[in-house]
Amino acid sequence: MAVLSSNGYPRAGFFRRLGAFVYDLLLSLALVMLAGAIAVGITALLHSMNLISLGDAVDVAAYLDSQAWYAFYLLGCFCAFYVWFWHKAGQTLGMKAWRLRVQQLDGHNLTVTQCLVRLTTATVGLGNLLVLFDRGNLRAFQDYMSDSEMVVLPVRPQTNVANNSATEE
Repeated sequence: MAVLSSNGYPRAGFFRRLGAFVYDLLLSLALVMLAGAIAVGITALLHSMNLISLGDAVDVAAYLDSQAWYAFYLLGCFCAFYVWFWHKAGQTLGMKAWRLRVQQLDGHNLTVTQCLVRLTTATVGLGNLLVLFDRGNLRAFQDYMSDSEMVVLPVRPQTNVANNSATEE
């Protein structure tokens, strides 16, 4: 029997969470690559205008690699991806594909603080391993730490646009 949340949706199991995690990891890495390309472009432009010096670095990539702010910038972009989607909709794109939603225990969207706690305690997805052992609640480590739960949403019925327009005539 499925473990139900307070709003009646079943809680997500390990393999569904893993599928969404892999999907989101690919999306977030693409986002970080885009953010890195933007930083390289801006840094190259500033260097060509002689507004910054690359110091001992042989090129812009080597310069950025030696800058602590660049690592924090990329980490911030990675974190912003999850915090934005969890706070605004309760779903990242990968979670949407797997029909998952993260929510407070009462069904509301997470607060920004809950999102940050969830993100810092997720430990690169390893927190989801707890779901394998917590069969009674199906909650991961990050779920407990952020007072949240991940639920499986029902399948929405498909609407066929072609059939709808044919019946209206």
